[in-house]
Amino acid sequence: MKFCTNCGSSNSPDTEFCSNCGEQLQNSNTLKQQPRPAKKSSFKKPMKRSVKILLILLFTLVVALVATHLILQSIYDPIRKINAMNDAYHKQDKKAFFDHFTYNDGTVASPENLYTAVSDYGWNDLRDELIFEAERMKSNKPMNVIYDSGEFILASKQPAKFGLYQNIQFTVVPTTVSVELPLKDTTFTFGGQEVHSNEDEELVIVGNFIPGQYDWEFLIDGGLIPMNGKGKQIIETTEGNEQTISPKWGITTVYIDSDLEDATVYINGKNTGKKVNELSEVYPAKINKQINMYAVGETDDGKEVQSKTVALNDTSIYLPFEHIQEAEMLEEVLEEVEEFYQNFREAYVDAVYYTDYDYIERFFRKGTHSHGSFGNFISELNTKPGYSYNFLTNEIISMTPLENHTFELIVLERFTYYSNAESPLLYERTKKYIISQTDDWYTIDSVSDLDTKRLKY
Repeated sequence: MKFCTNCGSSNSPDTEFCSNCGEQLQNSNTLKQQPRPAKKSSFKKPMKRSVKILLILLFTLVVALVATHLILQSIYDPIRKINAMNDAYHKQDKKAFFDHFTYNDGTVASPENLYTAVSDYGWNDLRDELIFEAERMKSNKPMNVIYDSGEFILASKQPAKFGLYQNIQFTVVPTTVSVELPLKDTTFTFGGQEVHSNEDEELVIVGNFIPGQYDWEFLIDGGLIPMNGKGKQIIETTEGNEQTISPKWGITTVYIDSDLEDATVYINGKNTGKKVNELSEVYPAKINKQINMYAVGETDDGKEVQSKTVALNDTSIYLPFEHIQEAEMLEEVLEEVEEFYQNFREAYVDAVYYTDYDYIERFFRKGTHSHGSFGNFISELNTKPGYSYNFLTNEIISMTPLENHTFELIVLERFTYYSNAESPLLYERTKKYIISQTDDWYTIDSVSDLDTKRLKY
């Protein structure tokens, strides 16, 4: 037998190469009869598929965990957050900028107001302070409050992802707003928050607001005159973060008067049940052009009549009745007409005395019959020697308005006449004057005799 020196397999004596490994066999004379121990194979047993999959999964998980850590570390990096704020601010993306901050529950805030407040403070200055607080958080140092007269921004860290990371928060510190409501049953709305008063001059807390401009409006129920108003108010960061606002309520006293003091007053079409003389002073009230007032009374013959409607645009309100106003105006005009007539009669005395028509010519409408006849009468006086007039009285019997600003006067004029040719006579002459109103004053259109009595004096 021949034994292979390479693998130890036995072969037949006449075989030159090993049937197992192919190694050339040695001569058996040079070999010991004792077989050589078999050499161990260098091939390893193949790895199972399940083990390979497990190792791949473990490797993938480790890579994913490392990547996730790096991503979360970047997400919660406070400097990255501040950089995002900076981008939003310069792009004027007020909503995105607003969302980078946090707000306490119940705080009234808006992107517009925050952006304005930060702009007023100075974004570059605020950004530097935020970075400073972020670095303190990284160093595990306590963070501070950023002040602007009062507390403005509170920096704090919040655990994230089961406490494995720290997230920085910038909370806008609100201002507590209060208002003193002037009267009971005042409803006040500020920035969408509504409060109500139960007594006069009641101090009420409205709510918490970040700095900015807010709309306000109020309504007071229960008064005789509806009272409301609206406006705008700036909320600032103040020491103690408290601010009491004082809107311009405009509450005042309104004085009401009318031609008919016993007329009933209506406000916005609603019967107040009060007479004018009962509402001479109304408090509380507020000037409001949207509120209309009028009064309803009766004429002398019992007919119902309404005054002119007047807007509540002043503290003094007068409710005029047209029929009374017209009567008063007519009375004033008639007084002027009477004054005009008396002035004419005074000038007529001078015209007769001095036989000068110029004294009275300006009283007549030019081109009329009376204008010429009075001129002729004065001229003829120069041809009558030995005469004199003594004018006694000019009594107005009646004055009647006609159309087109024209008036009819019935007058009784009394005078004595002396002449060398006849005995003294007393004249009582009833005349009708037609007088018209002009742009400048008045003018006589005609004068006619209605009746003349001559009595020996």
